[in-house]
Amino acid sequence: LYCLVLNLKNISFLGNSGVSVLGIFISSLYIFEYNLSKTLLCDEIFLIFFIPGIDMTRLVISRMSSGRSISDSDLNHLHHYFLNIINQKYVFLIYTITTTIPYLMTKIIDNNLIIIILSIAVYSSTMIVLKRFSKKY
Repeated sequence: LYCLVLNLKNISFLGNSGVSVLGIFISSLYIFEYNLSKTLLCDEIFLIFFIPGIDMTRLVISRMSSGRSISDSDLNHLHHYFLNIINQKYVFLIYTITTTIPYLMTKIIDNNLIIIILSIAVYSSTMIVLKRFSKKY
């Protein structure tokens, strides 16, 4: 949260290396939490990272089909589409809520396959709506 506040106030910028370190740190927290207290199960952790995983998969397929390198940078990530229609200060909150929807569905639905199918539907419909309403770069 400290890094996020500094980033939003334009005091610091994480960049690719900072985001990688932050990603490793957050992933390590989930691994340690699972190994020590097991309050989150493996499938719940998978569902927490499912929407970002779908987004990454979509981008890899899109880049490969257009003949570009999968590591090319672009502005086609889910959070970039949110930035086009939502104030920058709220994108982190909206993105966090969106990515935790599959996990929250585990509290209502007991079948993970149904949750995955619903998550894909939510992600796909969100992308369609965001692409339709976002400004073109």
